[in-house]
Amino acid sequence: MGKKVEVNFIDAESGKPLFKAKMPVEELPESFEEATTLHLANEEWQVLKAEPTTASEYVKKGKLNLVIRKRNIQSLKLEEILFSLPTISDKLAEVQKAPAKLDKGSFTLHYDFWRQIEFVSNEYQDLVEAEFTEIIKIYREASTNGAFRRIHLRKLIEEPVAKQISLSKFYNSFPVQPAKYNQIGYENVAGVIKDGFAFKVEGLFNLYGEAPGDTIKVLALAFDRSNKVLSAQTIQFLAAFMNANDLSLVDWLGLRRVRGNIEEIGNYFKPAPV
Repeated sequence: MGKKVEVNFIDAESGKPLFKAKMPVEELPESFEEATTLHLANEEWQVLKAEPTTASEYVKKGKLNLVIRKRNIQSLKLEEILFSLPTISDKLAEVQKAPAKLDKGSFTLHYDFWRQIEFVSNEYQDLVEAEFTEIIKIYREASTNGAFRRIHLRKLIEEPVAKQISLSKFYNSFPVQPAKYNQIGYENVAGVIKDGFAFKVEGLFNLYGEAPGDTIKVLALAFDRSNKVLSAQTIQFLAAFMNANDLSLVDWLGLRRVRGNIEEIGNYFKPAPV
């Protein structure tokens, strides 16, 4: 068994101890220097203060004090709760302990945006349409002042890439070599995404996802703020890649499905008008 640390959880509101627990070191973040969220007893708690702040310190002392605060929505009425997005993925990537905190060379995104634009095997076309139908209902029935009274959890497609695709071969096939990120993680969540990868394509968008054993299971896209135009050779490469692997690009928020067609891909990646 690994080494354990005595963790004292302290309520941020009252300053009083909540409880103590002996926790394995591997279940704790390497550092609390960045904003950290913990999941305790099926509830989400924000760490406001940690003493000590790094693993090397609290392992040496054998003790760790955490001042935490729980998000309290019990006083809100159900009809008062609004969502910023109409849909999110029900399945999130697993997070594992990082050897060090995420650096500037890492790619992070809020977990609500996980898989909002992704490549999906065409054999799942009926499932895509079924999800679109439910998202349209949210837009039509639950939209209010730019927010939503309900949210649709997408559950029908757990692993969107059905074919065996090598991540390394995909990466090395790009006509313009993408820039790799060191690590990938969720914003304000300690740890890195297990089997995760991310790289930037022509400074225009980021490709990220999961590839256990170099086999792509999730391949998603996140736009960078840029008015750059995607090169014709990369558009042609993406079209060939999508056709060879029977994939479409699905934009869940935009209710859009882009096939492996050069014109469709080019139109999708056109810079937004200023």
